[in-house]
Amino acid sequence: MKQAFTLTVLYFLLQGFYVIGQDSTKVLVDYGLQGLSFTYGDYYKMNMQWHLQFRYANLTGANPDFYVDDEDNLNGSFNIQRARIKVSGHAFKPYVEYYLMYDFPSNKFLNWDVTIKKMPELQFRLGQWKVNYNTERYVSADKQLMVDRSLVNRFFTFDRQIGMMVMGDIFEGKRGSSRYQVSLYNGEGLNTDNENRFYLWTIRYQWNFSRTNPKMFFADIERSQKVTGFLAAAIAENTSGYTQFSSEGGGQLLGFAAGTKNQYRLRQATVQMMLKHKGFSMMTEAHLKNVYDNESDEVTEIHGGYIQGGYFLNEILDWIPKPLQLAGRIGVVHQDNFSLDQREWTIGANWFLIGHNNKLTFDFSRLDNVDFEDTGDEYRMRVQWNFSF
Repeated sequence: MKQAFTLTVLYFLLQGFYVIGQDSTKVLVDYGLQGLSFTYGDYYKMNMQWHLQFRYANLTGANPDFYVDDEDNLNGSFNIQRARIKVSGHAFKPYVEYYLMYDFPSNKFLNWDVTIKKMPELQFRLGQWKVNYNTERYVSADKQLMVDRSLVNRFFTFDRQIGMMVMGDIFEGKRGSSRYQVSLYNGEGLNTDNENRFYLWTIRYQWNFSRTNPKMFFADIERSQKVTGFLAAAIAENTSGYTQFSSEGGGQLLGFAAGTKNQYRLRQATVQMMLKHKGFSMMTEAHLKNVYDNESDEVTEIHGGYIQGGYFLNEILDWIPKPLQLAGRIGVVHQDNFSLDQREWTIGANWFLIGHNNKLTFDFSRLDNVDFEDTGDEYRMRVQWNFSF
């Protein structure tokens, strides 16, 4: 992966030098919210942006290292949670867009995809990206409402997969403004080939009740004067050796043994809603997951969801600083091979220095029944500086 990343960067640099050598007057260099930008006429554009997250996390309780593997650094220590470079733009034609992302701590290529957007109603994507299934996972880590995602995410996400997608935006500007997405993936996780004749497929439909596609980030930093948001529903099915997916690839949820390549069939469904208005933002998801073990014929039902919201109190109280946002989240997961539910209550605050590109975040959580065990109340405190340039 290191070699592939290096060759990719060298390719774009050499391409830039070639263009400059041909006609330097046509190369435009700019800096904005997407980082450093290089533009050559109408046909080539490249944005380069660094994304860094510095985090401190402290947990208490019978299982103080809860969630470390998925989201948090080692308990009671400072850590560079994420250090990534993002390269995006278009090539050959303005409607041929590309996106690359490399993560240095894990030494992995996370995203590499090409999207053809010649017609808004019919678009195509090939490569590897975060599956367009649950919004919380799809929204970038630097654009979350809290320090990181809810406990619900790891039970229902398909994370990043290699595949293809047909999508489109229809009835834009009208009451029926919608987005559809139909996808087919290898279904084996990050940077992994398909190991069987089965594939992960997903179908997602999103109705934009504000008649336009809302931007995919949490918090109403734009202080929307009109109500904006969407209602969405999605279904998915996959057969593989895994019951869980993360940035580490395929794995197992608690209570499931390591599987053979066709052992677990997952069928999932979700409904979601996003809303933003005058400094207030809300996001909620409800999930259902059916895990069928092809070897033992056992069926496990998992359901859960979360609701989170944030508000800039400066909208009603002038003396409160404008960059300050307060937020809260409640999440719950039930897995029917355990008697107890996992629960999360989180409160937090954001100080937006330059939107989501430069912000400080604090959150404090009460976590109940960690790993579905009655271990008493456990608490988590996190502080993070998110910096993109």
